[in-house]
Amino acid sequence: MNFFASAIYNYWRGNKETKLYIHQHCLYSMKKYCYSPNGNKIKRKYNRIKLEAEIGQYFKDFADLDNVEKKLIELSKEEILDLGGNTGYYMRDLNKNDNVIGIDISKEMIRIVT
Repeated sequence: MNFFASAIYNYWRGNKETKLYIHQHCLYSMKKYCYSPNGNKIKRKYNRIKLEAEIGQYFKDFADLDNVEKKLIELSKEEILDLGGNTGYYMRDLNKNDNVIGIDISKEMIRIVT
């Protein structure tokens, strides 16, 4: 996952041209079909799908969260442990209510949060 963290870290450092591509492979199986990320049925033995991830989605403000995420943050009480906290966009808002501790295995992600 270091490639993922490196792409996000580079974006955060100001390189908005950073690209992150995800390759999905549907390998042949007993089934005649596999499915693309948008749910389309694909009839092939082997299919490669290349998707570009939107890196900016990992840097959300409270206003960018959906209603369920906002409600969960509003209802949070006590101490919270955020495992794999990514860029920490939940931590900022959770920390307003109570104590939050975030843990991530990526030193790049930890640099972004701190």
